Amino acid sequence: MASRTVFMYSGDFMRSLKSSLLPSTPHLKDLLRNNGILRGHRRPRGTKAVSESWFSPSMPDQYQSIDGYTVYSKCRTTRRGGGVAVYVRDSIPSSTISDVTVPQNLECLWVKVRPYRLPRHLSSIALCCLYSPPQSPYGEELVDHLIATSDYLRTTHPGIGLAFLCDFNHLNVRDILLDKDLSQVVLGNTRGNAMLDLIITNMKSYFKTPAIHPPIGLSDHNTILWEPNVKLKQNSCTRKLTRPMREPNLSHFGKWITTHSWNEVYAATTTQEKADAFYSTLTSAIAKFFPTKSVKLHPSDKPWITPRIKHLIKQRQRTFTPGIPTVMSRFYRYKVQREIRKAKKTFYTIDVEGHKKNNPRSWHNGLKAICNMNKKASRIYAPGVDQNDHTAIANAINVKFATVSQSLPPLQLSSLPSFLPAQPVPTIHVWDVYSQLQSTNTYKSPGPDGIPARILKEFACELSTPLCDLFNTSFTEGTVPSQWKEANVVPLPKSSPPSIDELRPISLTPMLSKLCERFVTNWIVNDISPRLDPRQFGGRKQRSTTHALVSLVDFLYKSSSLPSSICTLVTTDLSKAFDKVDHTIAVRSLLDIGVRPSVIPWICSFMTDRRQRVSYQGSTSDWLHLSCGVAQGTLLGPVIFTALIDAALREEANRWKYVDDMNIAETRLIRQPCALQPKLDGLNSWVCDHKMALNPKKCKVLQVCFARTPPPPEPLFISGHALESVTYIKVLGTTIQSDLKWDRQVDNMVKSSNRRLFMLRRLKRCGVSTPDLTTVYAMICLPTSKFLPGQDYFPIKGEREGEREGGREGGRIERGGGMEGEREGPEIGGGMEGERGGTIERGGGIERGDRREGGGIERGEERGGPERGGWMEGERGGPGIGGGMEGERGGPGIGGGMEGERGGSGIGGGMEGERGGSGIGGGMEGERGGSGIGGGMEG
Repeated sequence: MASRTVFMYSGDFMRSLKSSLLPSTPHLKDLLRNNGILRGHRRPRGTKAVSESWFSPSMPDQYQSIDGYTVYSKCRTTRRGGGVAVYVRDSIPSSTISDVTVPQNLECLWVKVRPYRLPRHLSSIALCCLYSPPQSPYGEELVDHLIATSDYLRTTHPGIGLAFLCDFNHLNVRDILLDKDLSQVVLGNTRGNAMLDLIITNMKSYFKTPAIHPPIGLSDHNTILWEPNVKLKQNSCTRKLTRPMREPNLSHFGKWITTHSWNEVYAATTTQEKADAFYSTLTSAIAKFFPTKSVKLHPSDKPWITPRIKHLIKQRQRTFTPGIPTVMSRFYRYKVQREIRKAKKTFYTIDVEGHKKNNPRSWHNGLKAICNMNKKASRIYAPGVDQNDHTAIANAINVKFATVSQSLPPLQLSSLPSFLPAQPVPTIHVWDVYSQLQSTNTYKSPGPDGIPARILKEFACELSTPLCDLFNTSFTEGTVPSQWKEANVVPLPKSSPPSIDELRPISLTPMLSKLCERFVTNWIVNDISPRLDPRQFGGRKQRSTTHALVSLVDFLYKSSSLPSSICTLVTTDLSKAFDKVDHTIAVRSLLDIGVRPSVIPWICSFMTDRRQRVSYQGSTSDWLHLSCGVAQGTLLGPVIFTALIDAALREEANRWKYVDDMNIAETRLIRQPCALQPKLDGLNSWVCDHKMALNPKKCKVLQVCFARTPPPPEPLFISGHALESVTYIKVLGTTIQSDLKWDRQVDNMVKSSNRRLFMLRRLKRCGVSTPDLTTVYAMICLPTSKFLPGQDYFPIKGEREGEREGGREGGRIERGGGMEGEREGPEIGGGMEGERGGTIERGGGIERGDRREGGGIERGEERGGPERGGWMEGERGGPGIGGGMEGERGGPGIGGGMEGERGGSGIGGGMEGERGGSGIGGGMEGERGGSGIGGGMEG
């Protein structure tokens, strides 16, 4: 029998070893670390490869992600299981290898990584994470793919390192190893007594022999750790400055501010002097009563992980033996799994559930923590910059942003038309400032001035008087303090993995600046609203993306119903629209559209002499000055841009604008030539005259024609670049197809809903009660099943083949949305008690005819024609969109008001509206006799 040495030490003895000045032996260090006295610091792994990930297309990205890593994954689309994933440390530049084409039936993923420290002979490393299922019929094809790709990569990228890794099962790799540069380096069993997980590489001399470690989680495969021969530098932790605001400090601050007279502000004569005095007094008081605190940030554990679970995990690791598991290793493995399940339920019951009524925000944040849905700052790759130097990356990003906003000259006041003298600016009253301060969102981050939003809201009464004096002086002088012309820019990645070339700048400006902007914005909107383009749907009250989309879809349906007609839609995109606004042209546009001249000096001061810095991973860049553009994140920015873009396409009848998104369309007979090219040329000339630019790569052309032999699309050009003609296009987040069917849009809705449903599965495993799961479904999952904001469902025309997640019954697909709806034909119905009869139907309920699918409650038997039901009891007789309360339709049109009837095309009434044909109707009891789009509860 093998002997075992047992060491028993008291806690005092162990602590004395920790404080000893004598050097500790490795044995003592391990002993101290295992007993939780000496904190071990293991370097996080640079790259992790996972086979049989069991990821699915419906799984949200948040559930695949690991904090501090960029994830690349490939999942199965036809059945469950399988899948591969690669996790690369954010500090390591990485990307997929785009010039390698992987056959669809192979489960392998190619990722290129470029650590900053590599052997001299290696230029980069290509990782291939693969999974070969047992008895796979594609084994030979996988081997041929690996051989061909490795030859191609070494030809096109001399000096590249190769690593094929993960679960090969019993794949015959002999042909791969015939290459003299490639070797298989795993030497131990990886699952029971079998060696199924391999690493084949040409970098054997640069890495140690792989070590076999216990399985992770519920996996039955051991973990393989492959480390380089050299010891790499440890990553330093991140520090963050916070300003705790405890109740005793708030009490002391309140005593000070209630007795302070603010005479230094009232005695100052100019706007800048008043602002300097106000900020000097307030910031010094905040620093005195609320001192900052430096906090270390490490990759955090899951919120339910306890010290006991960590101890059990250590015991599981220590008792692990490769090959056949021992009794103790099995005991600790199952013990860890049971404790984690118990800890998840305890965490929700104690730390989350109690906040549902008294603090819903905390309850919601707890749910997101359980589901790993908390947004984390992305690591951005900047070429030639050390990824661990966050300040250098922030400076590189700031230079990238500022280059665009420095491309145009600053404001030229001498070139503006005369607009002074003018009527004085309205006077701001103390109660106006007080009400604005009271509406401050305390969860918003402070801007560059560092004044917390909580201070502004809790002490609104004391701050409203000096701020009112400052605001009125600023408006009277037409001067904006320099503190309000600064912005902290947060870069939001447009792509994954994030790249410095695909970022969107969001400006975080001072709270007081937004407060003052709100008054000016209200004045401008009141002045220009009557004169704005009626086809501008963005940035206006009682207008939204829904109105723009309904108008556009209505035009497409009406136009396509005409015999021998073609409808062409062109979507345009402005390159760096907000960042390349010429200030002189913008001010001239404000004057032309009717803005009161008295606020123009203040707007000019607001736009000029601005500067910004970039905040990235707790570090900030240097300040850079800007000469053009309007900041995204200010209140005035969208209003100024709306006034600037107002004159574009003003003469075109079929136009749709949503801030910087502009779309134009035409309807013509097949034998007639396309007349859109002169309109595009005119738009391009207008854009160039206003010192902006269209992006031809993102401008698309969609042709709708239902003739038996549709003619080919006529080529359209912008600045000599041909526009791409597509069969479907995304407009304001909605996919429109050339056949005017809604298959792709419904596919996107189903995928989005399935991603949210995955959250319910995660919460169910954590012991969340059924009523709480119902609340989460209504709050998070249900909105994704709606076609448009404010409109529940949209029809599907036509047949589809294939199975959708949720329901298949052969024939046509239908989607519903009401409470008691009857239909006899292909359509989208809905709700709680709906009847359906025969074709493939898709709905939103718990029961539907023969199938079940999430959304409504029951679906059933009858359907009459292609249509969509209205809100509460709606019947339809023609194509259209239903909306009001009791609306009938007889002709194409849009139903709206209270009691409106229609017999032809147009816009009708509301609560009780009738129509006889196609159109957009509305409401609770709407009738239609044909195809259309409806709305609500009994349709």
